[in-house]
Amino acid sequence: MDSPEIFGFGIRANSSAAAAWHTTFDGGVWTAGVHGSATGKGADLLICDDTTKDWADANSLASRDETWSWYGTTARTRLQQGGITCLIHTRWHEDDLTGRVLRSTPANEIKEIRFPAICESESDEIGRKKSEALWPGKYDLEWLERARREGGEEAWFALYQQSPLGASSVGRAYPAFERDKHVKEGVSMQASASTSRWTSISIRCC
Repeated sequence: MDSPEIFGFGIRANSSAAAAWHTTFDGGVWTAGVHGSATGKGADLLICDDTTKDWADANSLASRDETWSWYGTTARTRLQQGGITCLIHTRWHEDDLTGRVLRSTPANEIKEIRFPAICESESDEIGRKKSEALWPGKYDLEWLERARREGGEEAWFALYQQSPLGASSVGRAYPAFERDKHVKEGVSMQASASTSRWTSISIRCC
């Protein structure tokens, strides 16, 4: 609205609400909250921005399942044929919406762009050298290293490096116990010194 000369079009005066507006070329934007309804709306560009609310939300399996269900049955179904989906996320958890989309989408149909707070390689998306800060004028290396020390490794890799660690990497307990997945049964044979006989012992490991 402020700079129509840059984009080559403006916003229609009779359709300029913050949550729904149209351009002078009859395009437009419509917005809804996560888990909100999108019935009757279509999209050539579907943008999902930060669908995870906070750390507790990210570490709730029920919440992650609910968001995944909403994305697949409500948000994603609004995309027109030939349209594009853009997920913009802080990576709170390895099993968040971005993680599930990355695992379920063929590699040739998706492009992941990461901006870690401290560059990890020489093939950075914006041409940084390894170990350079993303925004040194605001968060320099000293500030980032302090954030890492005080926040812990799990928060550091998820929120700053955009590479959330798996539960096994940080020793986190499983949020929901599933017997078939988390229990393995075995048999150990143990000799008795007094009788020289073997005893079978069942072992369950989580």
